[in-house]
Amino acid sequence: MGDDSEAKPIARRRWRICGLLGLGAFVNYIDRVNLSIAAPLLARDFNLSPGRLGILFSVFLWTYAALQIPIGSIVDYVGIKWVLRVSTILWTIATLLNAFAGGLGLIVLARLLLGIAETPMMPAAWKATGYWFPQNERGMSTTIVDGSARLSNVLGIPVMAFVAGLYGWRAAFLVTAAASLFYVIVFWMFYRNPREAVAESRLSGEEYRYMIAGGAERETYHVESRSANCTVKYLLGRRKTWGLSIGYASYTYAYYLLLTWLPGVLIAGDGVQHSL
Repeated sequence: MGDDSEAKPIARRRWRICGLLGLGAFVNYIDRVNLSIAAPLLARDFNLSPGRLGILFSVFLWTYAALQIPIGSIVDYVGIKWVLRVSTILWTIATLLNAFAGGLGLIVLARLLLGIAETPMMPAAWKATGYWFPQNERGMSTTIVDGSARLSNVLGIPVMAFVAGLYGWRAAFLVTAAASLFYVIVFWMFYRNPREAVAESRLSGEEYRYMIAGGAERETYHVESRSANCTVKYLLGRRKTWGLSIGYASYTYAYYLLLTWLPGVLIAGDGVQHSL
C-alpha cells in the first residue's frame, strides 16, 4: 500500500517537466538545422559562393561559443524560468528574421542573435534536471533531453527539406518560427521550479519530498552559495576538464560538419552543385 500511494505522485509532474525540456531541445536544434536545408536554395537566390556559405554556417557558432562560459553564471543568477522565457522569445524572433531577409546582412544578424538566444537551453535544462530529479533518475532524464536534441536532426531534416522543396526556403524558416512560438507559449504556461510548483499546487508535497530525499538539488538564486571547486581556474587545472573538452570538441567538429554540409549534398538539383 505504501509503495502504491507513493507511485502516483512520483510518476507525473517531474516527467512532464522532462518532456517539456526535451521539447525545448527538439525545437532548439531544429532552428539550427533549417539553414542547412535552406542553404542550396538560399545560395542560388543570393548568389553565394561556397566560401560565403561556409561563413554563414559558422556565424551562429561565433556568439554561441562565446557565451558558453558566462551563460552558466547568468542562469545561476537570473534563474531557469526567466532565462529560458527570454531566450525562447529571442530565438523565435531570430528564426522569423531569416524568413523575411532580403539579403545576406540580415541573415548574418539573425544567426548571431540565434547563437545568443539558444545558448541557455542546454545549461538551463541540466540545471533544471538537478532540481527536478533524484540522482537515480537523472541518467534517464538527461538521455531524454539530449536524445530529443539528436532526434530533431533525424526528423527535422526531411521535414524541412520537404517544406523548402515545396514552398521555398523562406517557408522552412516560417515553420520553425511557428514551432518556436508554440514552445514559447507552452514553456511560459507550464514551467515552474519545484518550490514554486508546490506553492501553486502544480507539484504534490509527496513528490517534492521524494525528489529531495533522492538527492535533487535545492533551488538557489543569485548565486547564494558557491563552492571553491566551481571556479573556472579550478576547472582549467583539472586533467579531466581538458580531456572532456578535447573529446567533445572533436565530436562537435564532426557533428557540425555533417549537420551543415551534408543536407545540401543530399538535396538533388543545381542548387547543390552551385553551393559545393
